[in-house]
Amino acid sequence: MRKALPINSRDVARLAGVSQSTVSKVANNNMCITVETRARVIRAARELGYVLNPRKSSYRRIAVIIPGQQYVGYIASMLSGVSQELLRRGMEMEIVPDTRLSILNERCVGGAIALSWENKFYNEWKKTITLPLVRINGASDHLNNCYSVCPNGIYSLQKLINQLWELKHRKIAFFFFNDYEHEIHNVARRLEGFLAAMQSHGMGDPEQYCFFDCLQKTSEELVQQLVTWHREGMTALIFAGAIGTGKMMQCIQLAGLRVPQDLSVIGWEQHDLSCYTIPPLHTLSPDPEEISRAAVTLLIQMIKRCPDVHDILLPYRWIERESIGIASIPSGNSVAR
Repeated sequence: MRKALPINSRDVARLAGVSQSTVSKVANNNMCITVETRARVIRAARELGYVLNPRKSSYRRIAVIIPGQQYVGYIASMLSGVSQELLRRGMEMEIVPDTRLSILNERCVGGAIALSWENKFYNEWKKTITLPLVRINGASDHLNNCYSVCPNGIYSLQKLINQLWELKHRKIAFFFFNDYEHEIHNVARRLEGFLAAMQSHGMGDPEQYCFFDCLQKTSEELVQQLVTWHREGMTALIFAGAIGTGKMMQCIQLAGLRVPQDLSVIGWEQHDLSCYTIPPLHTLSPDPEEISRAAVTLLIQMIKRCPDVHDILLPYRWIERESIGIASIPSGNSVAR
């Protein structure tokens, strides 16, 4: 039986109804080609399974999807990490807002890394784009060739609780600050880690010291909860969420509690704020460099169709500051140690 010849640019040109030189110009993102012709060539190449890339390598150029509306510090740090990793590998990057995904039908990229976490973005992606996708801090969807790289909230919370336990903390509260859509997914993992770790230390019902929807609570409600739980023996507090640092630290001060003498406090890193609280806040933070390396490596594996591709969970980075110390029992309280 005669062996089938590999697909080449002539086949793409024939199917798209253009010249071979036009296919080459599209592969090099030459902007003299009209949008309609570019889309036709890219569609033909994808239909034939042909890689349109000037260096004959399917992963040299990738798209990075960013939120079209919110461009917060976290996104900026992740974008910097991804761009540095691509530069280190000699790869090219095209930044695409999540509100303009259709532009990918006009560009030659091997796959995409999404910094956008909104479900609306991914629903649109599934309907219009067929490229391999790695989501940072988002849910995966293997049936649609979408994998994820996320911080491991379960492992990190268990490690944090173990550290607090060594410092003699026994009643530890968990306050939830979550407003962004992606934080709901992340906070759920942190809650799972918190509950599992507390139960492993013999706490029968640790959820009684969880306070939800703190952004919707008034300062008076937060202060009252802090005072009540501290009287009951609470000596450490973790607040989870990308925002809420300022409000939490202010309420602790209004409750008359000293950090860390009366209450050890641990939060999630908030850029340009956590290190300036009084005292500077002990935090957990995603590591942009490590996440970027993992995301780019995973996307290359997907583009190359490597076996055993899987989602990646990475530990949070610890940023040790001055808001954590050895537990002290509130006066008049007889918490078992």
